Amino acid sequence: MSWFDKLKETASGASDTAKRQARRARLEIAANRIERRIRARKTAIGTAVFPELESGDLSVDIPDVAIAMTAIAALQAELDANRADLEGLKPDGEDDETTEEADDG
Repeated sequence: MSWFDKLKETASGASDTAKRQARRARLEIAANRIERRIRARKTAIGTAVFPELESGDLSVDIPDVAIAMTAIAALQAELDANRADLEGLKPDGEDDETTEEADDG
């Protein structure tokens, strides 16, 4: 086999490898897009169902849901306490509208 034939064979192999890598990248990107769409749909379900669970209008006997609801309630209490502390740090006479106007420029 001449050096030119070896060069062609090597180039062909490199081309095949590059094509496989490009196809793999396209498939991974497509898979990531599909996963994001699935997560968005799951989030939409949670957003629709959560208020019903929170109000007690819907109940589910799934331990993971109960654990999640308890964790959310604890986080909400923590957030409420944080917001109350922030309210206490506002200078006298400052309200949310004043702060929003300052943010707007």
